[in-house]
Amino acid sequence: MEKGKDADFESWAHRITAAARDFPGHVGASVLNLPGSSDYHVLYTLADRNSLDAWLDSDERGSGMAEVGELTEAERGLQKVTGLEAWFTLPGANVASMKPPPRWKMWLVTVAAIYPLILALLGVLSPLLAGWPLPLRALVFPWFWSR
Repeated sequence: MEKGKDADFESWAHRITAAARDFPGHVGASVLNLPGSSDYHVLYTLADRNSLDAWLDSDERGSGMAEVGELTEAERGLQKVTGLEAWFTLPGANVASMKPPPRWKMWLVTVAAIYPLILALLGVLSPLLAGWPLPLRALVFPWFWSR
């Protein structure tokens, strides 16, 4: 961010996130600026890969990115994350070079976190649901996790 252009950038960020909110498949958009930092990150969340690709190729985003070039002094980067890797990476000064961890590592962390919870839940609920048919018992767990 060029010095003295924070207000202009924030105005741009408001306009681009508003445009993203009106875009099909939009789930969320926000602007991240850590206290004491001149770095800003604009985060978009879209429902699926097709929506993301459509947003990245849209005229709205294209004109917005052309406009923001006048407000920045450093190289901009684009980081695409899908699935759980968003839990493992945060925007930083090296956004362009950030790579998500391998899927096997994400799987391992997920299993390590969720498996003990499932065991505990089964230990508590199994005696209560013992008389239920298997399909109904199986429905309890997705319902429980979605709450």
